Amino acid sequence: MSSSEYVPLSAAQRSVWYAQQLAPRTPIHIAQYIEIEGPVDHALFDRVARIAAHEERR
Repeated sequence: MSSSEYVPLSAAQRSVWYAQQLAPRTPIHIAQYIEIEGPVDHALFDRVARIAAHEERR
């Protein structure tokens, strides 16, 4: 396949492209998860998760 050959986007790629067209300033994130064992302060966890979600990478 040459670099100028058209290859259609997958359904997932097309969805990301549409999302970027609707909200171009909103970054795309890849979801991950961790398992937390033991007690969790839910209010504190929610607060720091929201802070981390709004931090810009430098």
